[in-house]
Amino acid sequence: AEVHGLDRGVHGDVTFARTVYERGGLTEAEWRTYCAFMDWTLAGVPDPDLVVYLESSVEELQRNIALRDRPQERSLPDGYLAHLKRNYARWLEAMSRRCKVVRVPWGDYGGGLHRSGGVEYVAQVINECRSALGDDLLALQPHGKPTVKSREVVQ
Repeated sequence: AEVHGLDRGVHGDVTFARTVYERGGLTEAEWRTYCAFMDWTLAGVPDPDLVVYLESSVEELQRNIALRDRPQERSLPDGYLAHLKRNYARWLEAMSRRCKVVRVPWGDYGGGLHRSGGVEYVAQVINECRSALGDDLLALQPHGKPTVKSREVVQ
């Protein structure tokens, strides 16, 4: 089977919903309905072999959000990103008991490839992922693009 990478896979979606709920954006009934739906959805989804978490500080996140300048992100409430990071920390702790987790300090690269040394840094991250899985799951192509072999990897 081929390996598939996902950006914010279904396993992590609950983190966003929990943050919205805890900040008053969902009622108790809405949260229970969401949880029941996610329990049903995740029942047939295997755990990932690997989670790659790109770590950034709240300040770095705010800077990247400002650079993107997406209308829906312009009015994030104070404290939302810090709350989200706390919930992600709890989620990663739980996931680390179910699969391998690689935490990548990403803030210095703001997304990686456009900065000096970005390609080399991404190659290093791929090698860390390979080491975490203990096999030749990920390999670099000559142009620095990752290719995937044999198992599913979900972020």
